[in-house]
Amino acid sequence: MAGFFERLMGLMFKPSLGPNEGLWLRRCRAIHTFFMRFDIDVIFLNRDLRVVKLCEGVPPNRLGPFCFAADSVLECRAGFIARNGIALGNVLVFRRGGSAVLSRRRPSRLWLSGRRTRRG
Repeated sequence: MAGFFERLMGLMFKPSLGPNEGLWLRRCRAIHTFFMRFDIDVIFLNRDLRVVKLCEGVPPNRLGPFCFAADSVLECRAGFIARNGIALGNVLVFRRGGSAVLSRRRPSRLWLSGRRTRRG
């Protein structure tokens, strides 16, 4: 999402997200959940796409967390972090077509937008 208005709107008024869907906001250090209809997990990433902060189950209508070390934020449906074993220090690799891969020492899986990929 490039423009200010699109970034501001984010997931507002969306009915839900699929279990493996998310919204990646680049050049972002803080979020809000005003006018959202569901809880979200929030993954803060630095410039190298390394996870620098995790917030699970952020409820609607909140002024969200801030992370000075972040360069972007990935908003996902609540439970996404736990379900995929995401931890501080993990690195996300985004690929064309909206998919993402979680890269860490042991093989793991992370997929977004319905595309399942594997990375060791």
